[in-house]
Amino acid sequence: MTDSRKLLHDFLTKRRIQFVPSDLPALQSKAANSDQVTDFYLAELAAKHNLKLATLDTNLSHNAVEVIKQPS
Repeated sequence: MTDSRKLLHDFLTKRRIQFVPSDLPALQSKAANSDQVTDFYLAELAAKHNLKLATLDTNLSHNAVEVIKQPS
């Protein structure tokens, strides 16, 4: 968690972030299974607002997702 918090802090200080209302009907999410429901809802919500969803989850594949990675 320490590394994750640092990555998130660095991301927040270097990027312009925006919080959006949860205004996407839940059934419009295109999750393929129950494990993806929350992730895909958030990604679809970001896409609806022409934004990117910042995540540490490298397994989330969606055009509205930006994975926060540790600097090389």
